[in-house]
Amino acid sequence: IKYPGLKEGVYLHSFKASSKVIRQLGVKNYIVVRPEPWSADYYGGKRNFLISLIVKLVEKYKVVVLPRDDVQKIVYVSDFGTKVIITKKPVDGASLVHYAKLVIGSGGTMNREAVVLGSPVISTYDGKLLAVDKWLIRNKLMVHSTKPSLVLIEKVLKQKNKNNIKK
Repeated sequence: IKYPGLKEGVYLHSFKASSKVIRQLGVKNYIVVRPEPWSADYYGGKRNFLISLIVKLVEKYKVVVLPRDDVQKIVYVSDFGTKVIITKKPVDGASLVHYAKLVIGSGGTMNREAVVLGSPVISTYDGKLLAVDKWLIRNKLMVHSTKPSLVLIEKVLKQKNKNNIKK
């Protein structure tokens, strides 16, 4: 069955965000970073390419990194220690994304969830984009850059404020 929407919109249709995740993390204004799916068979892009961006981000923002596996978690803990927030146990991801100032994601599903939940998102996926992601980018619902800069991040954050999307 075809429908005019995103699959993420189907399961998030009646979603109600919980502020419990903010209390768990102890932070209100934050940027979520979802690294690349380096262990996935379908991914052939660069590894660890967000590390240099995160080095700059932590100087100005609270950053929550959501590693995809234990090996990736070790890399981010080793590189950043307590400069970033890495959850020790699973959290309500949809609420985390809902309350985020920005999502920077190197995958697909979480980026599309951010779009559905009204959070600004920069896709950094370094591979062949799906048609749905190309559509979101073309319609200015998501930004795509494999080399995001602080300038781009500031621009996206200002655009969010300009559109009066409140978190």
